[in-house]
Amino acid sequence: MRENPVVKRRVIGVAVALAGIAFAATPQRHRVEVDFTIEQETVFGQSVFVVGSLAELGGGEIAKGPKLVPSAYPEWTLGVSLPAGVEYTYRYYVRSDGPGAIGDAAGAVPVSGVLTGVTDPEADSAKKALVARTTMASPEVVWRYADAPGSAWAKVETVPVGAGRRQGERTVAARAFGREGRPIEFYLRGEGNAREPRSGAYRTHLDEVFVQDGRLFGYVPDDRVSGARRDDDLATPRTIESAILGETRRYRVLLPRGYDEHTDLSYPVIVLHDGQNMFEHGAFGTWDADDAIIEATRFGRMRETIAVAVDHTDRFRDFIPPSDGRRADGYARFLVEELLPEIRRTHRTLGGPEHTASAGSSLGGLVSMYHALDWPEHFGTAGVFSPALWIAPNFSAWIANGAMPEGARLYLDSGTAGTSDDGFANTIAARDALLTRANGRRLLEGTLRHVVGFGDQHNEAAWAARLPEALEFMCPANGSIVPAERGVRARYGGRTVDLNGDGRTDAEDMYEYFAGPEIDADFDGVGATAADAALVRDEVRKNESVLIGRVRPAD
Repeated sequence: MRENPVVKRRVIGVAVALAGIAFAATPQRHRVEVDFTIEQETVFGQSVFVVGSLAELGGGEIAKGPKLVPSAYPEWTLGVSLPAGVEYTYRYYVRSDGPGAIGDAAGAVPVSGVLTGVTDPEADSAKKALVARTTMASPEVVWRYADAPGSAWAKVETVPVGAGRRQGERTVAARAFGREGRPIEFYLRGEGNAREPRSGAYRTHLDEVFVQDGRLFGYVPDDRVSGARRDDDLATPRTIESAILGETRRYRVLLPRGYDEHTDLSYPVIVLHDGQNMFEHGAFGTWDADDAIIEATRFGRMRETIAVAVDHTDRFRDFIPPSDGRRADGYARFLVEELLPEIRRTHRTLGGPEHTASAGSSLGGLVSMYHALDWPEHFGTAGVFSPALWIAPNFSAWIANGAMPEGARLYLDSGTAGTSDDGFANTIAARDALLTRANGRRLLEGTLRHVVGFGDQHNEAAWAARLPEALEFMCPANGSIVPAERGVRARYGGRTVDLNGDGRTDAEDMYEYFAGPEIDADFDGVGATAADAALVRDEVRKNESVLIGRVRPAD
C-alpha cells in the first residue's frame, strides 16, 4: 500500500485582474494533481474510498468521500485536483458501493491508518485582495477557507482607499491574505454589532473581490448595477425558425446583472434543455434556474452568464445520440448553426467552446454529455444531471471504451432513489470510465465533478437542489469575463485613468499625462482640461495609498 499520494504540479487557474484598485496579481500554482493509489482486495459490491479533511475528499464525512477507480486488480487509483499549499489528512475505507448503501457510512471498514499529505508547500501565500463600499468606518474582514470545514476564523484589517458613492459611504480595502485558488467565506465586522452580511457569510472562489450592495464582483462595477432580467416576453417566449429541425422552436433568455451598465463586457452562454421547466413551472415542475443563477452570481460563486433555456419538442429524437438510432446530431447542429448564432447576433457573448456550456437532466443530461464529448469544438462544458444512459447503450459503451476529449469540463450526478435508482449504476460506471487514463486522464474536481444525490429521485425538485453546486463548477467565478480593455485601463467609478496601460493606476500614469500629448483622461469627450489633471492626481493618490497600506497578519 502506498502511504503517500503522488503530487504533480499543474497550473489549473489564473487570477483575475481587479481593475482600478492596483491589486495586480500574477499567475500562481492554484491547484495540483494528487494521485491516490492503494492495493486492496474487495468482494463484489464493495469499492475503495478515500476520505480526507479537504472538501474534495469528503470534508471528513465518510459517506461523501470519493470512490477510487479499479485498475489492474487489486490496485485502486484516483486522480484529484486539490488546492495548492495545504496540508491535509486522509484515510482509505472499503465499503458497499450500491445505491442503497452509498450514503451509509456505518459499514465502512478502514484499510489504512490516518495519513497526511501536503500539496506544493512552495506555493505563494497571502495573495487575495478585497475592496468594499461600506458605511462602516473601519471594518475588519473575518474569513476562513471554505474548503476546510471547521477551520478557525482569521481577521485582517482594512485601509481606506477612497470615498463612497453617497454621503456616509466609504471604500476600504484589505490585501495579502489567503492563498490563491482556494474558496473563502468571509464577512465584514465593524464597531458594535455592525456586520455585512447581517447573518451568515459570503463564500466565493474569487481571488480579488469587490463588495457592493451585498453583491460580490470580480471587477470594479459601476455605481449602480441592475439585476438580472429576462430578455423575452414571459407569456410568449422567443421563437426561431429552424430549417435543420423543420419546426419553430421556442426559447427563453436570462441576462446577467449589470448587462445594461457594463456595456464593455461580453458573457459566456449556458444552454439549458427542456426550457419549459427551467424558469417557469412546466408539466413536471420547475428548476427555478433563474433564481439559482441570480443567487450564485450575487455571491460570487459563478461568473455572470447569459442563460438560454430551449423548449423541447420531440425529446427522444433530439436528445438520443445517432449511435443509438436517433438525431441528437441534428439538434446539436440546430444549436450550433442556428440558435447560438442568433443569440450572438442579438446579445454580447463570448465565443468558443470555453465560453459555451450545455446542461440538462435525464435525456437532457444525456444530450449535454453528448455535446461536450462529441462536439467539443463547440461545447466546452456540460452539466449532466441524472443522464438517461440506460437508453443509449452504444453511447455508454463509447464512453467506456473510447478516448474522450480531455479539455471538456463535466459536472455529472445522479440520485440513489426511485425507479431504477435514478440510473446510479450507469452514472457511476461513466464516472469511472471518464477518470481512467485511457479516456483523457480527467481529474476529479479538475475537469470532472461527480455528485451523489443521497436519497434523491429522478425529478425537477432534486435537480433544482443540486443546481447551485453545478453552476459553481460549470461557470466558476474565478474564470475572468473581463476583456482586455477593462483589465488594462483601470476603472474606478466609471473613470478611466490607467494611461500607460500597465494594469495599475500609479505615479507612472501621472508622468504619462503631463509628459505626453493632451489626454482626455476622464473620457468625457471634451479633451484635456483641469478636471482631467485633477482626476489623474486624485486616482493616483487613492491607488498609491493601497500599495503602501499595511494590514496586520491574520491572528
